Amino acid sequence: MDYLTKSVTRIEIRNLASVIRRFFNVEPSGRFPVLEALEQFPVVFEGSSWEVVENEELPSTIPARCFVNNDGTFTIQIRQDTYDGAYKGVGAFRGFITHELCHAFL
Repeated sequence: MDYLTKSVTRIEIRNLASVIRRFFNVEPSGRFPVLEALEQFPVVFEGSSWEVVENEELPSTIPARCFVNNDGTFTIQIRQDTYDGAYKGVGAFRGFITHELCHAFL
């Protein structure tokens, strides 16, 4: 599904990054600890959850997804290969998971 979004400036993105880092109790600079933040996700967004699913459960073009549940909480599903890649520190996989975390903020 395609969505039109309002463009934002680099300064706005950096300000949002600072807010997200504070929510997850992360230092203001340095590499963002994606998997540690993922572990905190259900605490930061009470009632929300995340799960690693078998690769076959999501299309190969969707490494992870976040959706809103009927009660307003969020669920993040992550393909096993995406999670494994993030665990190994692969930037693209870390980015896919971070992208899904950000859905809850936006």
